[in-house]
Amino acid sequence: MLGRPLPKVQWWYENKVINNTSVVLSDKRVKNTLVLHRLERKHLKSVFTCQAANNNVTNPISASVTLDMNCKYRQTHTLSKTLNITSHIRRYISINHLASYGE
Repeated sequence: MLGRPLPKVQWWYENKVINNTSVVLSDKRVKNTLVLHRLERKHLKSVFTCQAANNNVTNPISASVTLDMNCKYRQTHTLSKTLNITSHIRRYISINHLASYGE
């Protein structure tokens, strides 16, 4: 982020500041990096907002990102049914449901 005076840069999640540690890169630039550990399904579609402000006269600027992810399969269900096609031949039907994305 650029600005004079140097902006205060913060990351927000669910109306709470989750990171307000900025690194000064020069007399006009700062950087704030958000690192998320232990992401879970509950974080799918979460909105994180980066906000920068450098005075009380102008409104802060912000940008938001929505978290999208590919989750591991939680469980596999096999629903099976044996059908009599003829009196001597049997067929086996199996339906797999893989729970994942957002369940």
